[in-house]
Parts: sequence; structure tokens; C-alpha cells
Amino acid sequence: MIQETEDRVLHLRNLSSETEATLLEEIKSLNETLRSKDAEITLLLKVDKEQIEENEQIQNDLKAHIRRLQDKIFIIQREN
Repeated sequence: MIQETEDRVLHLRNLSSETEATLLEEIKSLNETLRSKDAEITLLLKVDKEQIEENEQIQNDLKAHIRRLQDKIFIIQREN
């Protein structure tokens, strides 16, 4: 009876160790996934920021161009 109980305890310890090892592997895998996703998000944010800055520059260039055209229209209207 004692031997049977010891065997069961040993079996439970083995199961516990295997479960712990599996969980640690899962945690490691999840951490790697998180690091990968974090790097991906960082890259996407950088690209988005660059696109926003580029769009702002284009808008500013267009506004300046519109102002120049408006000035030319005003000059032409004044001459006529």
C-alpha cells in the first residue's frame, strides 16, 4: 500500500513537472510572439508617422501653390 501511494505521488510529480515544462514553453512562445508583434507595431507606427509628415508637407506645398495662383489671379484681375 505504501509503495502504491509512493508510486502515485511520483507519477503526480512527473505529471506536474511535465505540465510546468509545457507551460514554460508556451510562455516562451507567447513572449516571442509578443516581441515580434511589438516590433511590427513599432514599424507600422514609424511608417504611419512618415506618411503623415509627408501628407502634411504635400498639403503645405499645395496651400502655397494655391496662394501663388490666387496672387496671379488677383494681379490679372487688377490689370483688366
